[in-house]
Order: sequence, then structure tokens, then C-alpha cells
Amino acid sequence: MAKVLVVGKGGREDAISWKLSQSGHVDKIYIAPGNGGAFTENGRKEKIENVPIQSTHISQLLEFAKEQKIDLTVVGPEASLAVGIVDNFRKAGLNIFGPTSYAAQIESSKTFAKRIMAEMNIPTAKHRSFDSRGAACEYVVSSECNFPTVVKEDGLASGKGVRVCYNAVEAVEFIKSIPRRRTLLVEQFLEGPELSAHVLCDGKGSVLLPLSKDYKTSLENGEGQNTGGMGSYAPVQTADNDNYLIQEKIINPAFEGLVRKNCFYTGCLYVGLKITPGKIWVLEFNSRFGDPESQSYMRLLKTDLFEILMACVEGRLSEIKIEWEKKHAVCVVWLPGVILTSLRLVTQFLELKTLNRSQKWRYFTPEQNMITKRDVLLPTVAECLMSRPPEKRCEKRASGHTKRQG
Repeated sequence: MAKVLVVGKGGREDAISWKLSQSGHVDKIYIAPGNGGAFTENGRKEKIENVPIQSTHISQLLEFAKEQKIDLTVVGPEASLAVGIVDNFRKAGLNIFGPTSYAAQIESSKTFAKRIMAEMNIPTAKHRSFDSRGAACEYVVSSECNFPTVVKEDGLASGKGVRVCYNAVEAVEFIKSIPRRRTLLVEQFLEGPELSAHVLCDGKGSVLLPLSKDYKTSLENGEGQNTGGMGSYAPVQTADNDNYLIQEKIINPAFEGLVRKNCFYTGCLYVGLKITPGKIWVLEFNSRFGDPESQSYMRLLKTDLFEILMACVEGRLSEIKIEWEKKHAVCVVWLPGVILTSLRLVTQFLELKTLNRSQKWRYFTPEQNMITKRDVLLPTVAECLMSRPPEKRCEKRASGHTKRQG
């Protein structure tokens, strides 16, 4: 029986731990640092224990993994990957799911990602890079810049370092809010729906998971600030050949580009996509499972998650057949401070109950001590499983949440 360490504290890590707790191979799961959401009635709480070690304190995590003889470590947050948790664990001979710090640059450095896309002819929006806020401001007020435009800060920003700006005033305001030492990208705005692709990789091959969709803005109708994600659903129905195009035009070239740099990617690669008539574009690459997409995925996954992750670590992903429930999952996140909006969204999604009587509903009820000022918590997520797709109703109810890029 295996011991697993899950690194992170959010809803994604709770969902991964919940799914791992169902594995017959796993008898103990530690979450560092975790939160109270790990102990819901839907999980197997007798297997799960929180550990008070922050996700970027690599030396402490490594020491804990050695002491507890951890069989597999699963990394949730991008910050841990960027500071080299995988490099350190591998050097110590420990199994760990995730890319090295060099490979994780595909998320931690938008400039690195853009360079890969340019070298491999992967479709992406045109952009300009700036090393100073002053130069970026000069550009957005010039006649060269067309609106709407997208301003991004390079580096990690927890999903909040991007804004679609509809005029120069908005662009300058956002640019001035970005830390001075950050490189800035001003990018062409692409019109169309956005999707999330997740790819499992073992350094030799890859498996594309069902496409999903998340919603970013904190309020309804595209209002409010960008968040790490206010909800998601999966799978998303697309054109018959979209998966083929994503694999052949985006994923395979991306991995080939990394291999040319002597980088063999392992873990999960997240691809933010924009769908326009006749073409699929890459908005961003992330080096880990999406949040809150993971919450939807874990509800739908039938195959043992521990077996899948170990196959990725051991380079034998081709031996695993990944199976999914033939249903759809919808996830809505409640954030402290915008509970009213979240409750309204939950009510709207509950209307899906009238679509099909075969659906099953599950709820997470938070304990008082689990609410914090900043964290997005899995216990405040409502999900549904249904046998027909929710796209049309979800798009109608939350269409404003798609107004972001990257």
C-alpha cells in the first residue's frame, strides 16, 4: 500500500486527494499544507491528513517525504514547480508527478512559451514584449495599438495577471498596477470561445483528456476582476476534428519544441485555447492541472488516479487505458466576499435538474473554520453529473465569464 503526498492547499488539491483516496493502492494521503476541505463527507477522511508545510518550502517537503517514505508526490501549484520541487525530489530518488523547473517555464515565463510557439509554428496571438512599464504605456497610447487588446504580465500571477483592455485608459491603468520588474506583453485580442485542454505526459508520449471550460471573472456578465477560476464544466462538445487538430497542430509541436531544448516533459500540460472560425489558437500554457477544471475532471474519472500518475512518472503511460463517466460535471466556486453572486450561479445551474431525471447531485457544505479571506475552497463547490451536455444553458447563464484571454 502506498503513501502519497499532495502539495498545495486549494480546491484542485482537495479534488485530487479525494480521487486518490478511492484507490485500492493508497492507504495514506498527506496534503501540504491542505485545508479543511479535505475532510468532507464525500472523501475518505480516514486516509487524509493535512501537514503544516507551505507548498514552496521545498527542503521541508523533501525531508517530510523521506521521513514518511512517500511513494508518490503530486504537485498542484505552479509556484512549487517553478522553484524546483521536481528537480529536488528526483535528485533524491523520489517519485514525483510534475515537470522540472526548466520545463515549467512554459507557464512561469510567457516569453519562453511564446518563443516555443514561434519556433514550432503553433498558432498564437501576435504580441509585443516590453521590459518597462513606460515603454508599454507609450505603445498602448500610440496608433500602433488596436483595441481591444490584451495586457499580460510575464511570470506567475495565479491566473490574475491578464486583462482585456478596451481603450488606452484601461490599458495604462492595468500596466501601472503591474510590478516594475516584470516583463509585459501586449497581445492581439482574439474573438471567440475559450476552452481548456489538459494533457498527461510521461516524457515519451501523451494523452489528451476531454476538453473543459472555465470561467474567470469574479462577478456575472464579465464584470469584476480576473480570478484563478470561478467555475468549470467538462467535457465540452466541439467539432469532430478539434481534438485531432489540437493534438497535431499544438500539443505534438509543443513537446517537440521542448525536446529540441533537451527537455522531456512529464506531468500535466494545460493549454488555454481560443476557438475562432477555421482555426484554434493557443492563449497560454500551464504546467499543471487547472483549477477549477480538476474538480470537474475528478468527478468524471473512472480509472484509478494513482495508477495513471505512477504510469506518467515511470514512463509507461501508453499501458494505461483512461476511462471516463459518460456524463458531464459542472463546478461552481464560492469566493468569500462574492457569496451572493456565487449563490445566484448555483441556483441557475440547479435549473439544469429539469433537463434530465437521471442526473445525480452532490454538495459540499463548509465548516465554519474552513472559510478564509483569500482561498478558493472545494467545500464551497456544487457539482452535478448529468447525461446530457450543459453547454447551451451554461453559456447563456455565464457568457460574461468568457471575456478574458490567457
